[in-house]
Amino acid sequence: MSSRIDQPGRFFTNAELRVIWEATNMSEVRDRHRRGDDLLYRLLTEIGHSAFAVYAVPGHEPRQIPASEERSHWTVEQIAKASRRAARTVRNDIHNNELKATRSGHAWSVPDTAARAYIAGHRRT
Repeated sequence: MSSRIDQPGRFFTNAELRVIWEATNMSEVRDRHRRGDDLLYRLLTEIGHSAFAVYAVPGHEPRQIPASEERSHWTVEQIAKASRRAARTVRNDIHNNELKATRSGHAWSVPDTAARAYIAGHRRT
């Protein structure tokens, strides 16, 4: 299957996009532009998704956008998964004021900057 790059007359196969992605180290370029050039970041993200897409066949649904991409707030479960810690540990850190969060009903909401700092400082390998 082909993925269309929005320029007239040229289509790239997923395999071609994968070769270009890996040869030019586009993942690092995309990461550098995460907070800068929004159009470039979105284009590189789309290329990456096309390059590594798994098409929907029974038992192989398409990969979802990673939970860590582009959000303003995180849930406890998302932080736990990203930091490879237990959700209970993350909630304990919220209660001990090690992680700033607000509560809405039964769910905790953590601002993106606080979540990323927490993940960077507490990620288990």
